[in-house]
Amino acid sequence: MHRLEDLIFAPSWNRGLPGPSDTVFVGPSDLNPDPDPDPVQRVAHGVFAVHGATSATFTAFAITRDGLALASGVPVREQRLWGRFHDGADRPVRILRALNDVMLLQVKCDVPCATVPWSDTAAAPEREQVFILGGPRFAGDPIYLAYGRLGEPAVEGTGLDIDGDLEGGEPVSRLDGVVVALVANGRAIALGAAFGRLGIAVAPTAAHSAPPR
Repeated sequence: MHRLEDLIFAPSWNRGLPGPSDTVFVGPSDLNPDPDPDPVQRVAHGVFAVHGATSATFTAFAITRDGLALASGVPVREQRLWGRFHDGADRPVRILRALNDVMLLQVKCDVPCATVPWSDTAAAPEREQVFILGGPRFAGDPIYLAYGRLGEPAVEGTGLDIDGDLEGGEPVSRLDGVVVALVANGRAIALGAAFGRLGIAVAPTAAHSAPPR
């Protein structure tokens, strides 16, 4: 029997809860990329910080318009989690699956969630110039941004050390604004590998091979 406070916290989710062995399908109709011409802003609209009453904050990003999102780390044991977006709004979050450093979440958007442009590539872009975004930890905080090359040490502050101050779950984007990996346990995991671990099947036409026009 559900408690009244639980029903108030999450009266309805935009996608049903998948079974433990169910494949989660993502198709073209699930995508909702922001049309902003700036690649950083295009990614930023789908990035949010997950927090609870006592848990540490970590970053996640939406991959479907009904709120499926990716993050990394160990699932927290709090009953109530919230996602804080760039506009300062807090929205309910639940953890659907977690396996080998990656998590599938769902955030409850009042309108269709803006999704980051993404590609289910099989390998992280070593030595390629990328940028990483992190969600706002506190209301009013900006999204943080870092540029650099994966796999290279920091040189005069221009390199990207993903073992540094990142909380985990941050999207790793090519400079054209297409997310190809996420930060997990101090390294970049390609989205294709993360999808495979989490039982996500992607329609061939769903992944963003290029930024929206």
